[in-house]
Amino acid sequence: KVLVYNDRLELLDSVYKVFPVENRNGVEVEPIEDVELWLIENLRAFGEKYPIRVISVTTHGASFVAVGADGKPSVPMLSYTHEPGEAFHKEFYDKVGDPGELQRETATLVLGALINPAKGIYFSQKQWPEEWKKTEHILFFPQYWGFRMTGEVAADYTYAGCHTYLWDFEKWDWSHVADTLEVRDLLPARIGRLMRRSMFWRRKTRSNRK
Repeated sequence: KVLVYNDRLELLDSVYKVFPVENRNGVEVEPIEDVELWLIENLRAFGEKYPIRVISVTTHGASFVAVGADGKPSVPMLSYTHEPGEAFHKEFYDKVGDPGELQRETATLVLGALINPAKGIYFSQKQWPEEWKKTEHILFFPQYWGFRMTGEVAADYTYAGCHTYLWDFEKWDWSHVADTLEVRDLLPARIGRLMRRSMFWRRKTRSNRK
């Protein structure tokens, strides 16, 4: 969906399209390239009709994109509805740790399919090992679109801590799962920086100074 609001948050315009999941060699993936073409086309059309000043992105809570040096996906973007089977789930927990301990550390419960992004990362590493080597960034889905529009690599706490297994709430840092999967250097280092720049934060800071 692309929706246009005015300053009073009144809906002015909208457009909607469904992009079915694709099956590539038995793996469910998202047609992200098609989505981008559609998105840019509609942003351009709305930009000709309205004085757009801010773009806010909201996406599914389990999606991520592995990005290569060219700024495009290095491996296909997994659909989190893809079910890799019980043997995969067992292999994942044998590698990264006990589910109960992981829940205490990362506030992540056990979910099916690839709804835990760390499982999606591990699956991608196994499914496309050569292509995965080209990965330079792992971006959660909202920040992927921000990256495509601005070139900025970032993340936010609400997404990093959303049943990913990747965020350690006690250490307030990427978890040991990120280290076990050898992806810490691929995850954004600027997590939360954009949030600290927000208007709310600036207002709060000025208030505290008074």
